[in-house]
Amino acid sequence: MDVLNKKKGGGRPLNEIWKHFERFPIETPGKFQACCNFCPLELKRAEIVALEEHLANHCSNASGLILREYMQKVLARNNSKKRKLDNSQTIITSFHDYSDLPKARITRSNHDINFDVESIPDSNKEKENNILDYNIDNLVNQYVT
Repeated sequence: MDVLNKKKGGGRPLNEIWKHFERFPIETPGKFQACCNFCPLELKRAEIVALEEHLANHCSNASGLILREYMQKVLARNNSKKRKLDNSQTIITSFHDYSDLPKARITRSNHDINFDVESIPDSNKEKENNILDYNIDNLVNQYVT
């Protein structure tokens, strides 16, 4: 059964993004939880913008055609925002160059994080460690490489 035809009655038709996600109702009427058809991502509260950005930027299993389609949509939305950044406004990257983050700084940050993890109760420690490892890897890859 086609996902776009599942909606009953009147109201706004479902966005075509739902072809690429399974939706599950949540307590709030008209709101859904989503699960990506290409990867294990689950969004507790699925919003169209977040779903499009996931397919455009984060889902490595989506086909090239789908990736391109949603990259164009995200790019068009970002270029046509009503509230554009004032070019004279100073932004945070003007003050920091993250590409030159020294290894010693990364090691020190990792030590601080590990010290903080030691204070987490054992029942939550494994879950927190997995989240921290994932976030550290992403930060290192984003700013060092």
